[in-house]
Amino acid sequence: MTAALRIGDVAIRQGELHEFTEYQDIQRAVLPVLAVQDGTVKGLGTAVCIGPGWFVTAKHVIDEHYNNHATNPDEGSGLYVYLQTDQHPPSEPEAIFGALLEVSAINLHTETDLATMSTQLPGQTSDWLRHLPLALRMPDVGEPVMFVGYPGTKVEFEKPEDENPILTIEPHPTVSVGEVLSQEPIRRFQKYRGSPGFESDAPGPWGTSGGAVLDAEGQVVGFLSSSMDLGGDPPASSTYAAAVGPVLELNVMVPSAASSDEGGEVAQVAHLVMHDHIDCDVYPTFDVDPDGNAFYRVSEPSTENL
Repeated sequence: MTAALRIGDVAIRQGELHEFTEYQDIQRAVLPVLAVQDGTVKGLGTAVCIGPGWFVTAKHVIDEHYNNHATNPDEGSGLYVYLQTDQHPPSEPEAIFGALLEVSAINLHTETDLATMSTQLPGQTSDWLRHLPLALRMPDVGEPVMFVGYPGTKVEFEKPEDENPILTIEPHPTVSVGEVLSQEPIRRFQKYRGSPGFESDAPGPWGTSGGAVLDAEGQVVGFLSSSMDLGGDPPASSTYAAAVGPVLELNVMVPSAASSDEGGEVAQVAHLVMHDHIDCDVYPTFDVDPDGNAFYRVSEPSTENL
């Protein structure tokens, strides 16, 4: 069994699925994704903040909504990430304060289950956001990893007569820990289990797609893509994570005073990493081919004692 990994003061062991009902600092970096559809608001999945207003999620979390509802830029995307704070009235713990950040730009990867979302940061929102560091490496088989996401985000939308609408959001982040079971370092297109990526036995309930996969150092080594319940007693899981590398090939919007476009200027994530605008560690096992495609090298098992 793997060693426990921690969120705050809570240790989560392999195979455990822990739901936090008290506010955690990780909620400043891993956020629920919401959508407005036909006048209703619902949770779609999870996103990870990698920079000021820049988020990564699983492509399948947002692509259907994007294709069906984001055809007219003047109407907005209808997509939001919810930044929760720890400020709330003591008498009403359900009335949690926060900010809905509307997604202003989306970039879907053509070969992997990854996408970026860019948002505006009104007011002092940027002071609350926390950016998680990325790690361009393939975690080893047997290495413990932690999944963080938002299964079943509760959203209630109420519109009293002649009053402003009331939106109540109750996101409870869920954390699970498992070990890496297998690696897929070579590029292969597949909707949910394309590569590069890796498989883990950490549970990944619906709604956690797009969530952060963290190593023991707290670095993001992947993003949750899909999960299967294998049954058994105790229950077993097979959860797949897309590796970080292909994120470098995606674009985000960078606000610019020199740009006449309110959305800013387009920048590739790789460029922002090279200029230290995104916290990212590059490991020797990571490389980019002549066509600009990210891939990983995996060390061969030692045969010295065979």
